[in-house]
Amino acid sequence: MLNPFAADVALSRQLYGVNWCSEVSEDRFKRSEALAGAVTRLYARRAALSAALPVVRSEPVLVRAVKSRLRDELHARLTLSTLACELGVTPFVLLRAFARGAGLSPHAFQQQDRVRSSMPLLRAGGAIADVSARMGFADQPHFTRVFKQQIGVTPKVYRVAFS
Repeated sequence: MLNPFAADVALSRQLYGVNWCSEVSEDRFKRSEALAGAVTRLYARRAALSAALPVVRSEPVLVRAVKSRLRDELHARLTLSTLACELGVTPFVLLRAFARGAGLSPHAFQQQDRVRSSMPLLRAGGAIADVSARMGFADQPHFTRVFKQQIGVTPKVYRVAFS
């Protein structure tokens, strides 16, 4: 008989992340990705079938398509389900293939690309609020948090360093 209690710290963190995203974050992409990741981990943990999951034969093509879609519309408010539907796969297949092929989640890739694309605008003296909106962040504080997390300084400090 299976034990109904699962002691899995990583899964607990993911489920907490899903709850946090549903209550606090307005980022639908992050929410959908957190949910898909938690469900995938739960399935792998409880069914012990993670090795038996089929490999998507066109993973490199899928990863390139997702990267292209995310880069083409940095400001787009996407979800994992939207991307998966557009590409004809399930959200779980997309998330697993992308993480395996790119080494990070689609949401993390999108955030990195947004920050990378914002840097020339900030160096040119662009207003932080304008750059934030242009890159598709929910608001300026969200942009500042993500920027500082990735670059190590706030957008303001970064912009001042180039003025």
